[in-house]
Amino acid sequence: MLHSMAEADLRSVLPTIRVPTLLLCGGRDIRSSSAVAEAMREAIPHSKLETFPNSGHQSNMEIPGPFNDAVLRFLGDR
Repeated sequence: MLHSMAEADLRSVLPTIRVPTLLLCGGRDIRSSSAVAEAMREAIPHSKLETFPNSGHQSNMEIPGPFNDAVLRFLGDR
């Protein structure tokens, strides 16, 4: 099941997202590069992208303060 999830290509679904969307990306993420995050931001209407230059794939655990601040800012905009 995990393999099929990893192999799923859902890019065609991204333009149909109609809810506020925040994308969070670690600048040193080798699992999902910033180019992937930027492509998602371009595909999801009105989405926002926050990049953390000094974290990897698990920004929420690596830099919880800045991560939480970004989420709270986004939620405050709602």
